[in-house]
Amino acid sequence: MDIDGNDFDFFALRGKVCLIVNVASDSCSSDSNYTKLVEMYRNYRHQGLEILAFPTNQCGNESRSEHEIKGHVQTRYGVEFPLFSKIEVNGDDTHPIYRWLKDCLPGNIMRDFGSKFTLNYQRIPMERLETWDWDVVSSRLSIYLTELNSYAYLFTDDDGATGTEADDLFGETVRNAGPAAD
Repeated sequence: MDIDGNDFDFFALRGKVCLIVNVASDSCSSDSNYTKLVEMYRNYRHQGLEILAFPTNQCGNESRSEHEIKGHVQTRYGVEFPLFSKIEVNGDDTHPIYRWLKDCLPGNIMRDFGSKFTLNYQRIPMERLETWDWDVVSSRLSIYLTELNSYAYLFTDDDGATGTEADDLFGETVRNAGPAAD
């Protein structure tokens, strides 16, 4: 669910490169990280980038309610990319998307903004980036965006093509997953 409690159409991500990141608005690094995410989104969304931001309080830096998070990051940083319900990224209550990502690219989430996952245009997890160096993140995304744009003709019409293994996850599983308890 998105941060407003609405279902999110994950099927609409077909043909986009995704950066999935756990975020927090109370972290000492929130200003620099949200600023870089917004800059990256503005620079690359026209090339097919989608940023999916998942607030979590598991690192102790997201005390705001979902309504407050949305207002804060939109007002302070100008966030336009999708924000999702506050979730758990580790432990028994790990959100299905993070469970899937960590099954594909193992490891626990250790810090806010620190673990970034890239999905290629087929929604296949490609990399887990454990860095705050946004030049590295940008460089890696550029590779996937170049690949996407060289295959853009695949996504120009609705030809009824079959999806990827991620379709089940990005469909019913996620649509029915509610926000994690705080």
